[in-house]
Amino acid sequence: MQFPAQQQPDYPEPESVRYVQQQLQAAPPLVSVTEIQSLTGALKQISDSQGFILQCGDCAEAFSQCREDVLNAWTDTVSQMTGLLHSGLSQPVLKIGRIAGQYAKPRSSPDEVQNGISLPSYRGDIINGHEFSVAQRIPDPQRMLGAYHRAAVTLNALHNNSGGSSSADTVFDPFYVSHEALLLPYDSALTRLNPADNQWYNGAAHTVWLGDRTSEPSQAHVEYLRGIANPVGIKCGPSMTAEKLRQLLQRLNPHNQPGKIMLIVRLGVAHIREKLPVLLQAVARLKSPVIWLTDPMHGNTRSTVSGLKTRDFATVCEEVRLFMQILRAQGVHPGGLHLEMTGRDVTECTGGLQKIADDDVGERYESLCDPRLNRSQSAELAGLTGQF
Repeated sequence: MQFPAQQQPDYPEPESVRYVQQQLQAAPPLVSVTEIQSLTGALKQISDSQGFILQCGDCAEAFSQCREDVLNAWTDTVSQMTGLLHSGLSQPVLKIGRIAGQYAKPRSSPDEVQNGISLPSYRGDIINGHEFSVAQRIPDPQRMLGAYHRAAVTLNALHNNSGGSSSADTVFDPFYVSHEALLLPYDSALTRLNPADNQWYNGAAHTVWLGDRTSEPSQAHVEYLRGIANPVGIKCGPSMTAEKLRQLLQRLNPHNQPGKIMLIVRLGVAHIREKLPVLLQAVARLKSPVIWLTDPMHGNTRSTVSGLKTRDFATVCEEVRLFMQILRAQGVHPGGLHLEMTGRDVTECTGGLQKIADDDVGERYESLCDPRLNRSQSAELAGLTGQF
């Protein structure tokens, strides 16, 4: 049976896609089943209110940023955030990076127009190039191999940097990786059957999430995620209804397995007071053992006068505060943060201790897609979260 798949690139040569998939199918998985099962065990503890998740990283990883200095700055920042969260919340912190695979992005329009010229939209380095030219914007399946090799390099760097664990990491020491399960030819080619338990595992990441634009219960992304044993995240935006969430939970976790589902709430300050209690009540009726995370970034994006996308640090903090407040008022454990951030000193989000203004946003804007918290803002948010 064929399931409709949204947000997939229109490759000009399907035979080339099949060839690349065959190469990926023959390649070693990037993560092991043992590591995935270890993450599931850690998530079971958090679903029992014993721990807090820090899931963070780039909006869209750039191939050009697979460099030692960039990765070291990122791991140093995450380590600092982990320590601040642990100190403020008095809970072990589980680190999950949006890294080593976050190379694809959904887009609101399939095409981009500049100066009267229309080309395919940039969908992430795993699909096409950011430069506005015919050669770069045509989807190229060979980029999937480039993503695989850079993910392997990134994972190796993370393993090498994991030696200096802080006291915050005493329970959840490993560094797990995640990405949006968006580009189905890539994720499906790296999915393997484990003979020990006869279950399928996505070998490209320890956990993957279902995006807001690909979350129809009857479509291909949900069908793919239904078949894997990895923990799965579900993005919950303003369009998520109680009924749709019920259908997704029944399809993706029919046996109510603890540690299987993370609900990543991306409602925005304007909607969270109204919509989050409805989702909380729907999950309570199902008695589904989910973990609740807040994504305070995606629902709070705006544009500067010059047209650059940005997010206000104060608004991001306010959504985190409201998330913690609403969950605790209903007796539900706040399970974690899901952030777009970098260890670099960029000026993409306004505010914070550096008092970045709208006029400053373009000075060091490096993101290929959405604006990220910089090193200072990331640490400040982690410290404030411990006080909410």
